[in-house]
Amino acid sequence: MATPCPDFTCPVTGFAFTRPERWAFMPPAWMHPEREAAWPESPAGVAAARLAEDPIAVCYRDHGSMRHINPTAQLFRRPWPHTVPIAQVLGAMQSHFTGLYDDAKFEVLTDHAMLAGARAAHYVVRFTQGVRVEDEVVPYRTRLTGYTLIARGHALTFTVATSTTKAYRMDDEVAALLASARFAQ
Repeated sequence: MATPCPDFTCPVTGFAFTRPERWAFMPPAWMHPEREAAWPESPAGVAAARLAEDPIAVCYRDHGSMRHINPTAQLFRRPWPHTVPIAQVLGAMQSHFTGLYDDAKFEVLTDHAMLAGARAAHYVVRFTQGVRVEDEVVPYRTRLTGYTLIARGHALTFTVATSTTKAYRMDDEVAALLASARFAQ
């Protein structure tokens, strides 16, 4: 039996990453029910869900706990014909998260980061999302690390959501995933 390829390469921008060994790719469309279960049931949450775009790549690590978010990486690609500096993305991200989650706290918010050898906007935000698991809403305390960079006329946003609980974060695997980001030739 063949082992699935551990790499994803965006055919438009050449942005690529390697999923860690115990992680699995999933079809981006499968994120619909996950996202719908995680958006706050508020006017801002409903509006955000309507505007949300599908990622072009998703991989995750199932750690077996229904009480903690599975580490999940997503890559989003949007056309970016603008001359708007990437730094302005940070203000939009900050407004987005603080508008959705009352407890959103930014640990990092900078436009002087690097990802895949390119300058990127970088943010790390902690928040609690109530996720419906069977008949109960479970408070998933989430730490989201995101990078947004411009490549070949597109804005790429690469995010990794993990639990805030160390035992469920998979820090080494997340670090390897982020370190694997590159541009294929």
